[in-house]
Amino acid sequence: MKPSLVLDSNWDAIRRVVEAHRAANPRVFGSVAHGEDTEDSDLDILVDPTADTSLFDIGAIRQTSGPSGMNSCNCWVSRSTC
Repeated sequence: MKPSLVLDSNWDAIRRVVEAHRAANPRVFGSVAHGEDTEDSDLDILVDPTADTSLFDIGAIRQTSGPSGMNSCNCWVSRSTC
């Protein structure tokens, strides 16, 4: 299944995971953001850390942010806010 289709039904859950682990502003980039994803594509999500975000929080987001029905989900941390 294309990641964009899975994203549509899981965006609220992804946002909750990010917020529960003290990060903010989750956004999609890459092929999904450009509408060019295929069934072999992965989902790339960029998040902003807060002053309270730890490396454990980032690890937890990476472990739990991938909705079922997808090949993979990658969580990246914005460097502009570090």
